[in-house]
Amino acid sequence: MRNSNRYILVPLLSFLLIFSSVVPLVNVQAQGEIIEEVVGESLNQEVFENEIEALNTYILGNITFYLPDGFESYILFNRGTIYRANESGADWEWFSTLEQLEDINIESNESYFLEMAFTIRNAAHENIIFLYQANLTGQEIIDLDEINIDESEVTELQIESNDDFINHRLTVIPDSIFTFNINEFQFNESGVTLWLPTDMSEVHLKYIAKKEIDENKLQRIHLSKKINLNEFQSPINFDNELGEAVKVSFLKNGQPLEISSLLIEDYLASSYTYFEENTILMTPDSVKFEIYVGEGDYEWIWVQKIDVMEDTDLYLTDSVDLDVSFGYFPEEVRFEHQLMSGEFNLQNVIFSNNGESESAISYNIEIKNVNKEIVFMGPAETRYEFLYSNLTPGNYEYNVTINLPNQEPIQKSEWFEIDTWGTSSPPTNLEVIASEGEVELTWESNLNSNAPTGHVVKRSESKGGPFIDIAEMDKSEMIINAEGNIGTTHFIDSDVIDGITYYYIVTALNDVGEGIPSNEVSVTLKDKEDDGDDGNSGGTTPPSGGNSGGNSDGGTPSGGTGSTSPSGGTPPPQVDEEELESTEQQEESNEPKSVEVDVNDVKTEDQSDGTIKTIVEVDDKTITKALKKAEEVDQLIIDLSTVETDTVDIQLSSESINAVTDNNDETVIEIVTDEVAYRLPVEEIDLDDTAKKLGVSSDELEISIQINKLKDTNLTEEQNELDLASDVYDFHIEVSSGDETIEVEHFGQYVERVIIGEKRFDPNRSIAVRLNEDGTFSPIPTIFDGNEAIIKSNSNSMYVIVENKVTFEDSEGWYQTTIEKLASKYIVNGVSETKFAPNEVTTRAQLAAMLVRSLDLKSNKNYSSIFTDVEGTEWFVNELNAAVEAGIIKGYNDNTFKPSDLITREQAATMIYRAMELVRFDESKLNQSLIAKNKFSDYAEISDWAKEELEVMTQTGIIGGKTENTIAPSANATRAEVAVMIARFLQFVDFMD
Repeated sequence: MRNSNRYILVPLLSFLLIFSSVVPLVNVQAQGEIIEEVVGESLNQEVFENEIEALNTYILGNITFYLPDGFESYILFNRGTIYRANESGADWEWFSTLEQLEDINIESNESYFLEMAFTIRNAAHENIIFLYQANLTGQEIIDLDEINIDESEVTELQIESNDDFINHRLTVIPDSIFTFNINEFQFNESGVTLWLPTDMSEVHLKYIAKKEIDENKLQRIHLSKKINLNEFQSPINFDNELGEAVKVSFLKNGQPLEISSLLIEDYLASSYTYFEENTILMTPDSVKFEIYVGEGDYEWIWVQKIDVMEDTDLYLTDSVDLDVSFGYFPEEVRFEHQLMSGEFNLQNVIFSNNGESESAISYNIEIKNVNKEIVFMGPAETRYEFLYSNLTPGNYEYNVTINLPNQEPIQKSEWFEIDTWGTSSPPTNLEVIASEGEVELTWESNLNSNAPTGHVVKRSESKGGPFIDIAEMDKSEMIINAEGNIGTTHFIDSDVIDGITYYYIVTALNDVGEGIPSNEVSVTLKDKEDDGDDGNSGGTTPPSGGNSGGNSDGGTPSGGTGSTSPSGGTPPPQVDEEELESTEQQEESNEPKSVEVDVNDVKTEDQSDGTIKTIVEVDDKTITKALKKAEEVDQLIIDLSTVETDTVDIQLSSESINAVTDNNDETVIEIVTDEVAYRLPVEEIDLDDTAKKLGVSSDELEISIQINKLKDTNLTEEQNELDLASDVYDFHIEVSSGDETIEVEHFGQYVERVIIGEKRFDPNRSIAVRLNEDGTFSPIPTIFDGNEAIIKSNSNSMYVIVENKVTFEDSEGWYQTTIEKLASKYIVNGVSETKFAPNEVTTRAQLAAMLVRSLDLKSNKNYSSIFTDVEGTEWFVNELNAAVEAGIIKGYNDNTFKPSDLITREQAATMIYRAMELVRFDESKLNQSLIAKNKFSDYAEISDWAKEELEVMTQTGIIGGKTENTIAPSANATRAEVAVMIARFLQFVDFMD
């Protein structure tokens, strides 16, 4: 990276080489100081120091920094950024020293954009800012050992300061891959000089300064301009911008608003400036202000998208959305209205010098205790203070509704404590399951601090309460995890009545008192007479959510009937031919039935690895008998739940498969053990196609359906990082003729497997994954019912249930639970380990990748230049290939895909609609009463090619309005919005809880 024309002082190097064999050198560095210590009295230190100084060489971390000739010193490292694009958007990190760069985790085979700014000083003692930029591989960054400044390879910008002002500062935003702020350079006496890379075409400059108008008042300027580096004339000043500047004043009640600090963000970047003035001169622009006001506990005012083109007063009136903060004292809570801590409608706050004063605001206050019982409720007429002094120690929730003119009321709700500091944090992940005559609750508690000594279960028959205490649970009833930081508690409520909806919350107890309640859950117990007869004589209860077999979308109807539970059950007793015939006559019906195969020929073998293998040969006669039990069979059950085994091999003939298909080509063959179930649609065994591949008649084929519990999984390092919540199972199908065998690896629909765990699965943290042959793993659509995991996959492989918990520090909004749930299931990724960037926009490639991951789609074909703007080396090419094959992606008419274009809401709707068609969604679940044309005023703005798709998405609830009456089809979808759409889609098609 250092220029070849850079010369080195040969006499000095020769001198060093000769001398080094006699006297060792210690701590030789040049970084503001030349030589600290040289061991050896015989060396002329002054000569040595002068020679080193002539080199203008500085050691910064592991990088040697070379100054141009005539520059006397390196001053400081200003700032650096390293940037990498990936499938989730962008990863970037700032570093303030080169030593910090060495601590950043850099992948050697990835591509990065590196940007660094240095301050150096010339012989005239003038500071110059040097910006270094480079596109490098990770390995090149790791190996980076020298940076050379060559004056012939830079564009020099001289920026003049305005003599009437003081405290001049400059922010520089280069036109580069990444928006990099070189923040607030201090000026020399006359200005500042910048050295920028010659390949940079444009730079955005922000000039901040102030002047004293009188003894008590300052005037602040914030000027902005763009410079075309191919056409500019030096020096650059801001005289024109100052002459055209407009004044912005911040007022409240007609008086200057005290401001502690201000952030101004224009179309490209943002900068802070700290001042106490309430006015600013600035370049006319479209900007956003973020203002800190008050003293002590600061409050934000956020103003967005303001076109400041003339002198403007930002006049904060009573129509501003208000937040409510509170201070609490013994036995009382005091509310004080503060300025908002969120966004508000600009039209309601900008007035032009009208001098109006604020009028009173009406609002209602409601205070509830932990049982959601109302302690106080009433209006308050004064805007300045509300005081209620009758609260006893405990936790309370306040709800404030502020009535504003010409807009919807503002609502605020928050919990607070009165004299009970240190109660336990609220229980989390409260879940409820209803069964006949009882309700089961499960929740988790944080044991790290203020650990609970028990819990109180509360119930109501009204949403939101009030609640009554129905049970108090002791700490001893918690199941504590291995790390000792999470306790899980189960509770059965049997004092319930069918047909009633119950609402539950749970609070934690400790020595201080009762804490804030958990989330609220509800459940409705169905009347017993509503339960239909499954028509299964002598069969056992299916795993909950069993498939009826006739459901073409591979979904799992609630309470599916007729399958045999992996968790238990025994086959019916054998009967002779006369008894069988009598039974068949009694069971004749036109409705499809679930019937059980009478398994007779069962063999068990001990394997060399200590496992047990069970082989079941099901002959044609046995299948024929089973099929005679009903006129049409939808499930054919082979129950081995009482057989102790590790491997099951069910062997069927092609004649048996044909017999099942002739009865009902949508029949599901279900194999059940005490740990797993495999639900195989018979149509997925294509005998004719397989026979053709083997070159034999289809009558000669034998089918083997195998389920193997793996003892030695030989997991890779990546797979070993998984937190396994079940055993690993391999599902395998072979069709053979003689010595020739073909493995059935892929299906035309999603096929169900059930894995039974030793304990209840957490549906928010659990997911089935496929262990791939290349050592990776892939998430699989999974729904959970207690300790049962219903896996839906369109291929055979090794599967296991894993637990994973992901949280993001920047996702505390309406979307938090959904985003963290999808991330825990490996469907979406954060931009870093701790951040999701929910408000950033999403590209077309990113959405395609997320949909492919959520459905476990894959392609076995290489990319064949389907689109002219996708080369085949991009990070998303495998996902794109799979999405194209599945029909989710079709591209544009000009054969482009435009992967980096931001996804619009109507494009997202179209992709998700095609994904719904792929999984054969149930159209009966659509809310036909929702008509987009009638609901949304901007319906005409929807592109013709997207109208049907958006209509369906509206009726599913997957995509709602951007506002109450607009759908904003061409608006870009944020990462949070896309995540929520995918979650709703998966839930709608029963691919996720």
